Amino acid sequence: MYMVECAIRDLKHLVQPEDKAARRFLIKSIVTGGGYDGDLAYGARLAHLMSGIDYVLIHDVQDLVEAAQLAFPSLSFER
Repeated sequence: MYMVECAIRDLKHLVQPEDKAARRFLIKSIVTGGGYDGDLAYGARLAHLMSGIDYVLIHDVQDLVEAAQLAFPSLSFER
């Protein structure tokens, strides 16, 4: 969970207009798992880890939650 939280904290700080491409890339990398695109087992692990992240932090990265939910509609990525 620690590594997911670190990535989410980095994502949280990519808010400037010039960071838009980097933010999209990081979200895609997290959601696809760097090669596990569409893998339900990966999605389930990601959902489990993200559900343990502090709700205030998750609130700041709603675009990540939405992308994960879109990729894995049968799973829940928030508490």
